[in-house]
Amino acid sequence: MVANHTSVLVPFWNGRYYADKPPLYFWLSSIPTRLFGSGEWQSRIMGVAAASLATLLLYLIAKQLTQSPVPLLSVTIFITLGQVVPRLAMGNLDALLICLQLLSLYLFLISKERRTLLLLSGIAAGLAALTKGWLLGIYPLSIIFLYHLIYRKFYLRSLTPLVAGFAASFLWWHLAGLIRFGSPFLSWYLLHPAGGNLSSVRYLDFRTFSKYLFHDLGAWILLIPCALFSHKGKKIASNANLFLLLSSLAFFLPLNFLKEKFDWYIIPLYPYLAILLSYLAYKAISRFGKIGLVLLFVLFSLQVIHLIYQEAVDPDRSLIGADLGKTAKMLISPEEKIFLDDQDFPSFIYYSDHKSIYVLSSVGGKLNEWWIIKPSQIPLLTTGQNSYWIITTHPSNFNHLGRIEETLGPHQYYFLHFSSSQQNPV
Repeated sequence: MVANHTSVLVPFWNGRYYADKPPLYFWLSSIPTRLFGSGEWQSRIMGVAAASLATLLLYLIAKQLTQSPVPLLSVTIFITLGQVVPRLAMGNLDALLICLQLLSLYLFLISKERRTLLLLSGIAAGLAALTKGWLLGIYPLSIIFLYHLIYRKFYLRSLTPLVAGFAASFLWWHLAGLIRFGSPFLSWYLLHPAGGNLSSVRYLDFRTFSKYLFHDLGAWILLIPCALFSHKGKKIASNANLFLLLSSLAFFLPLNFLKEKFDWYIIPLYPYLAILLSYLAYKAISRFGKIGLVLLFVLFSLQVIHLIYQEAVDPDRSLIGADLGKTAKMLISPEEKIFLDDQDFPSFIYYSDHKSIYVLSSVGGKLNEWWIIKPSQIPLLTTGQNSYWIITTHPSNFNHLGRIEETLGPHQYYFLHFSSSQQNPV
């Protein structure tokens, strides 16, 4: 958006409008770039700042819902859940989304009869919608309604400022986009909020996200049987626990209807899950005394070991993408097309500084994901090109295209150079 003289209403990338996500994160990230020029810290600073504020908001929300020392435990558990620190440190949209969702809930919790704070709570939810779409934007509204029903604190009509704030901060952009781009804009963002990822129940699959959840929870999942054993059938439920459990389920259950199921999709539910787990930890400690403190330290140590092991087994993909991007920048001229045989390398795009990049997938991309193509589409996209490149860990999959040369790059990725005139029809 900084480098191209295009509309600020829709992000622009790879020579086209990037209608996959709303523009708020890109607007905010462009500010340090305009002030200080292009650079890595300028690209990451917004995500890091949002993640830091989200952690503070998590502490404050836990303080509103539970008793001491649950808030501090909540922060500890949250930052030691799998994916949280690596993902939120990348400078991506998830940090801002979580920050705005938590801000909306916190403003609601402290609003009481102050209708101005309710309005601001709705505005924060609307800004979350401007970050990753209206479906994720209404999530903080849904858990606020859950709070209302469980605690019976407000009449529904008292939440009018909340809804008004959401509409005011979100719908203006749709109106401006409709005027600028016409009906395609509404199709991009209003009618297809998940980019074609919403589908029929034939894709319902609880196993995939459950596996991701248990993997990220790691040792902390043992808090559940510890809390149940410590109370031996006595009541441990409370309004706060019910609210946090339903808030987590309200996010987790709809995910299982998505056609695509990536592990980072579940991160926005982790703040609420962290508070719930910290409450269970507090109850276990209260029951077991010093033994409970030892148990908590053991679980914390096991979780840290789990994270270190996972980092060794599954290294930082952002770093791998950056290394590949730097290599591509040295090897490949700006006029040549690049086909990256991996779907999860946003950092590659940044460091390669290349204007014509496509990602290969056996099933192609979702609606509006024009940059994700099937391998069979390569000949069509390289017509009229003198040469092009494929970056892959499986070079034998592309032998039929007749490559000119092969270069081994970082992390066992091969840079395959092809001539369009030599390729065989597919």
